[in-house]
Amino acid sequence: MMARGFTDPNQRLAPYVDPHVHPVGVHDHIGVASATNPLWDDLRVSLISGIVGANTPALTAFRSSVQSYAFSASQVNEVFFDVQIPHGWSKGSTVHPHIHWSPGNSTSTNVVRWELEYTWANINATFPTSTTLTVDAAAGGVAYGHQLTAFGTIDGTGKTDSSVLVCRVARLGNHANDTYPNTAFGLSVDFHIQYDSMGDPDLP
Repeated sequence: MMARGFTDPNQRLAPYVDPHVHPVGVHDHIGVASATNPLWDDLRVSLISGIVGANTPALTAFRSSVQSYAFSASQVNEVFFDVQIPHGWSKGSTVHPHIHWSPGNSTSTNVVRWELEYTWANINATFPTSTTLTVDAAAGGVAYGHQLTAFGTIDGTGKTDSSVLVCRVARLGNHANDTYPNTAFGLSVDFHIQYDSMGDPDLP
């Protein structure tokens, strides 16, 4: 039986939008993800849940009793994590990684150098030598501001769903380009990706 509101039996379900609650014209951008109408969302990684090694950022009070990782202004601090690409991802499409961070209680507008290192492989493939993306991000001059800094793009050509990125994110506090004099709080790393479906119709 065809789902209510669908004219194409091959079209996959999207969340039902009640027109009485969400009038057309206000939320008419909500649609069905497809190859011709891909939708964007984030793969989210909280850095507080990442794995730390020898060059560990300090778990420090961020606001009141809320803590987060504070990345040093004088040395390299790093966190490790991995992400699995979901089944609804538009296979082969470009991935856009970015970091959410805060300068803490400083109003400096100096630069923080962030680095994302990754290796990405499909199932039954070999993880290649890692690739590193580096960005110099000026602090916004607002104490405890929420900043988003893009790392550029990652080419998804040849990659499939359930592939995995094994990653390292770091602040290069000892680099000449990093002129921000205080610790910087790394909050999360997200991967902005395109979906062309809600997932596979059958168990993979």
